[in-house]
Amino acid sequence: MFCVKVHKSVGEVMVAGCDREILGSVLSDGEFQVKVSERFYGGEVVDWEKLMEHIEDATIVNLMGDRIVGLAVSEGIVDENCVKNVCGVKHAQMITLQE
Repeated sequence: MFCVKVHKSVGEVMVAGCDREILGSVLSDGEFQVKVSERFYGGEVVDWEKLMEHIEDATIVNLMGDRIVGLAVSEGIVDENCVKNVCGVKHAQMITLQE
């Protein structure tokens, strides 16, 4: 299961999703620190299919977690070469450009 929150702003729909087990944690490598905040990622708990419904409507997607990013790569949504490692955890962002 995953946590997802949809943020809407003028003309943009951002979907922030993370592996459920890292929600609320602070990731640190000693020099760099990232909080997987409930305010940003915590909205509803969903399965992969429901997450995909949200992603289909998104103009911006932010994914944090080894499982969620791994599935996005295996489904062809994210290019593996674009995945970053943030404090030992996979992270990916996507932006849809409108014509």
